[in-house]
Amino acid sequence: MSKKKHDNEFAKLIRATIRKSGLTRAEIARRAGIPYAGLHGFVAETRSMDLNTAAKVCKVLGLELRPKRTRQVR
Repeated sequence: MSKKKHDNEFAKLIRATIRKSGLTRAEIARRAGIPYAGLHGFVAETRSMDLNTAAKVCKVLGLELRPKRTRQVR
């Protein structure tokens, strides 16, 4: 069974930040306390990531995870 790729700006941001960090994916996964396979799959856009896991990865990478601001309709 083939996995559907998740076209996702967040995955692109994480991938770019990992490259700039100088850390390996294995080291980021270790520091975040998550399985390497989960991080690898997310970065490869073949797996999704829950909010709790995303927050852990962001913390390791020095990113802030926050809600997107939406414009209120009046």
